[in-house]
Amino acid sequence: MKIVLKTLDELGNVRRGKSKHRPRDAAHLYDGPYPFIQTSMGKH
Repeated sequence: MKIVLKTLDELGNVRRGKSKHRPRDAAHLYDGPYPFIQTSMGKH
C-alpha cells in the first residue's frame, strides 16, 4: 500500500463549532484509528 500525504484542505472542511461536552475529558476520543484534533479560538 502506498501512503499519499494530503493537506487538510484537500481532505475536506475544517470548522469550529460549539459543544456542551468537554472533548479533552472524553477518553473514548483518544488512541483510536484516527487522530483527534481539538481546536481553540485562543484569547486575544
